Amino acid sequence: MNHLPPTDLALLFQSALDKFAELPSLLAHNMAMQIMLLLSIVGGSVLALLMRLGGGKKSGGASDGQDNFYAEDEQASDDNKESSSNVGSLEEENALQNEEKQKEIEKEAEQERLIELFKQNDAENLKAKEALEENEKNKKRANLDWTKKDKNNQDEYVDKADRLIAKKIVKEKEQKDQTKKKEKQKLHNVMDVMLSLIGRDMQDSQIVKSLYQKTQESEKLEDIVQTLDAVKSFLEVCKSGKLQDVFAKDKNLPSKEEALFDLANGNFEKAVMFLEKAMGVHLDKADIMSDGPLKQSNYMEASNYSVAMGSLAMSFNGRLAFNSFKNSVEICQENPTGWSRLGDSFILMGRDGDAKAAYMKTVNLADNNKDYTLIANADYGLAMISQREGNFDMSKRFFRESEMIYADMGLYNAMSGDEVRAMEAIERRDKQERVAAIMNLINSYDMDRAEVI
Repeated sequence: MNHLPPTDLALLFQSALDKFAELPSLLAHNMAMQIMLLLSIVGGSVLALLMRLGGGKKSGGASDGQDNFYAEDEQASDDNKESSSNVGSLEEENALQNEEKQKEIEKEAEQERLIELFKQNDAENLKAKEALEENEKNKKRANLDWTKKDKNNQDEYVDKADRLIAKKIVKEKEQKDQTKKKEKQKLHNVMDVMLSLIGRDMQDSQIVKSLYQKTQESEKLEDIVQTLDAVKSFLEVCKSGKLQDVFAKDKNLPSKEEALFDLANGNFEKAVMFLEKAMGVHLDKADIMSDGPLKQSNYMEASNYSVAMGSLAMSFNGRLAFNSFKNSVEICQENPTGWSRLGDSFILMGRDGDAKAAYMKTVNLADNNKDYTLIANADYGLAMISQREGNFDMSKRFFRESEMIYADMGLYNAMSGDEVRAMEAIERRDKQERVAAIMNLINSYDMDRAEVI
């Protein structure tokens, strides 16, 4: 391999260095590094010669030129670093600004969401307040518009809390409802018999005992008692001369004969319409009266009609029945029958705590009035609740007290000869003949002889 003399190398390097001054600083710096590497290889003699060749230049010579070159290169490097630093700072600042903007956007979105929630909450509170005021305004007038078939309207019969509780009722309630429905269907099948016994002026205790044995003891005694009272309330309404003008003005009411015919065939809806109308009449009277015994008497009458409505409605509209009993005690809190029937409804709904409170109220009021069948029914309900709670001793005690009251009233006794013959005479006719005979009850029913057990 041939090597150039040191002098030629030096000249070559000097020429290269002269060209550096014309190049951009960064590129010159890279090439200078390569030349310095070559210089370190070729040795100090070339470097010395290179320095002598540069001695004729302006002061400072090669060394000063080299220093200026590196000074310029360092300055360029610093400028580049500063530029890079500025670019990085700018990017970082932009990133922070974008992050701040994103936070502002999220904050505004959250504020809008909270404002919307506050608006919804205010609307709900306003709606609840208006509903509460409306409920207080009509405290003595429950929504009993049971003739509407729309589900949304029917849902109005029970408030939100009642609907939530109803959803929690388990299979045990459904089974009891089915059993209750079957029992009520049996009572429906003998409604013509009940009306026929009423037409024969039999005592209430005899009618209850006869129907209890007629249904093979599948009916609860209190249900028979309260259904009998409701039927008699309907007959009283039809017979009452004071209400005839009111009924005549209401074009939505069916005829009394039509309602009685349906009742005899086990369909109670039309009879309930008459009872509801009678309840409203007594409420209207009480509302315009000054405080006193007469005002309270009208409230009690309205409350009793509400109970009668519920007792008949239990067979075809459970919600109407519940609201009728609830309405009864709101109209008159001193009505033990209303509390007793409300307790029965609570039992069916699985609300044992509410049922217990209603039955205790019943016992306190009925004990003062000597309404023993109501006390017996309350004891029976408390026995069921105690059994569910696992308190079997208490359950047995309540059940025994209930049975003793019914036994003392003779409701468990066998039918007498007169009762058997009356029942046989009724059953010898077919149902159509019995219903035809019942139609005379509207005119022949004697309210003065009506007996309450």
